[in-house]
Amino acid sequence: MDNETQEIIDYFLTESRESVAEVEPLLIELEAEGGQPDKATIDTIFRLFHSMKGSAGFLEFGHVEGVTHHAETLLDLVRTGQLAFCASVVDVLCRALDFTNEALDSIEATQSDQEMADNAGQMIERMKAVAAGDSAPTASAPAAAPAPSPFTFEAPPPEPEVAEPEVAEEPAGESGMVAVFADIPKEAPESQADFASRLGQILLDGGYVDQSQLDSALQDKRLPVGQKLVQSGAIDSATVRTALDVQEQRRQGKTVNMPAPKKAAADVPPKRRRAEYLRVDVRKLDTLMDLIGELIIAETAVTHGPGTTDELEGQSKAAVQLNRVTRGLQDVAMSLRMVPISPTFKKMKRLVRDLSKRQGKSVSLDISGEETEVDKSVVEAISDPLVHLIRNSIDHGIESEDDRVAKGKPREGHVTLTARQQAGEIRIIVQDDGKGLCRDKILQKAQERGIVRGDGADLTDTEVFRLIFEAGFSTAASVTDISGRGVGMDVVKQNIESVKGRVDIASTLGVGTTITLRIPLTLAIIEGMLVRVGDTRFTIPMLSILETVVVRDKDVTRLTNGQEVARIRGQLLPVFRVHQFYEIEPDSSSIDEGLLVVVEDGKDRLCLLVDELIGQRQTVIKALSGYLGNVRGLAGCTVLGDGSISLIIDVAKLIQDTRVAAA
Repeated sequence: MDNETQEIIDYFLTESRESVAEVEPLLIELEAEGGQPDKATIDTIFRLFHSMKGSAGFLEFGHVEGVTHHAETLLDLVRTGQLAFCASVVDVLCRALDFTNEALDSIEATQSDQEMADNAGQMIERMKAVAAGDSAPTASAPAAAPAPSPFTFEAPPPEPEVAEPEVAEEPAGESGMVAVFADIPKEAPESQADFASRLGQILLDGGYVDQSQLDSALQDKRLPVGQKLVQSGAIDSATVRTALDVQEQRRQGKTVNMPAPKKAAADVPPKRRRAEYLRVDVRKLDTLMDLIGELIIAETAVTHGPGTTDELEGQSKAAVQLNRVTRGLQDVAMSLRMVPISPTFKKMKRLVRDLSKRQGKSVSLDISGEETEVDKSVVEAISDPLVHLIRNSIDHGIESEDDRVAKGKPREGHVTLTARQQAGEIRIIVQDDGKGLCRDKILQKAQERGIVRGDGADLTDTEVFRLIFEAGFSTAASVTDISGRGVGMDVVKQNIESVKGRVDIASTLGVGTTITLRIPLTLAIIEGMLVRVGDTRFTIPMLSILETVVVRDKDVTRLTNGQEVARIRGQLLPVFRVHQFYEIEPDSSSIDEGLLVVVEDGKDRLCLLVDELIGQRQTVIKALSGYLGNVRGLAGCTVLGDGSISLIIDVAKLIQDTRVAAA
């Protein structure tokens, strides 16, 4: 296979996967809304299936073409009112999407969809059965040959046009639209030379319909194109009568055009610039980010390195300009990697729908913050954890409907999925209103497995709840196809920690559980405050710093457990001696001669004792070498302008590690 064909197939795979990702949540949303489905949404779903079908036909992937063609036919029955939009329609269309995803994987591996022949036949028979009104088609239907596509990327071929009589008044309602086209004589097919006088082309040239609307109308050969366009709501019957008059005059040799569509001023939308997208190999973006990082290090060396003096006015101006350009490049490079979290969130709607049906529970999913943009690597890292968390909420958390009613809860369980930016990180929150976590049950299981020794009375609720993230840990009474093997929650922890994040958990028995995934907003570059402790320099993320204060020994109190606390603005905050924790020789161990940097992580605050505040720097995060192991309280390191290394403090981990040390 030549490179050009391979590129076309790669583009088809990417585009089709994006279409599948867009269609699935739309189907679930329509089902949740109930009643008559929104026509515009149905049209959108129809066009996406139509696009996949056309591309598959062009590339001779006949089984994908056949399945998407029948999905298209099913949707056409729905939008024309011939088939009710019900659960069986959603089920079979979701199965068609599953088939398409499997077929795309097969095409990617083998450059063909021939392995999907049997599945395609069964899928087509399912859709035919649903179209015929059978909500439970047989699963072992014989394979069927894929239906041919009426057209692919080219303009539709000439089709017969019919002369349609004028009607004195415009009837109302569906029966009225059909009446406009009653008793219509059929004519012979037109030649290509007569194409300009076809009704659909007249309406297209006049600006009354767009190409997608015309393509959809041309699909059904049983009805005239004008009738199809009226039924779909694209135009009214008065417009059809005008087009018929233009058509007749053209056939008589006259040069006549459709009058321009009349629009009220209020109906004319403001012109918006169409967003244009370019697919870029993510490896190129990674290379760009690496180069930007090196540029920032070089810029730091120029502006803060030894030998730089403010007396050299020209150099000072050049340094300011270099800093401005560097930061501009950084912002652009960062934005290239940012993608909306919406597609990942919307996939969870299908998951909730399927799991709730299998569990026999009524569960709704609310999503907020889906417009939040995150680094592409973060999206990839949270996809599996979200699946496990939601499965866990529905299987373990949400009670049966009868149990919920007995407890005075609504019959329908509720899961909330939220994303937001806070304090320099992305927070993904999964919350349910189920039965919550039972401390005693978790402790008992942990004791049986030898994870906890003793009665666990010294452990806080949060520490006990964190035990569910241990590998193989499960409190389920039996193993099901959904959960119970102790696999899943440990994956959540591993995936989030792989992107320098952490997992927080809170639960109230009988009320529900909240799990928060906390991930750094950017994994490459941060704004940091450079501080010195003895001969070692540390970088503290600026978004974690509240203030820097000077206190006296008399303002610090030592508690009975040995913990020092400083009174700052009426609050008692714990003091963390950095030199003791990392075993560094400081300039002085006296608080009088040092500085306290007040940092926070959520509601937790800590005072870091340092020797000197050097200044703010733009910091490129570098991972610590593997041979160093897991160094407590650090997120990585960065290279300074003079070539030396500064350790980057992870405030959240530091607070957590100090609690463990204190315990």
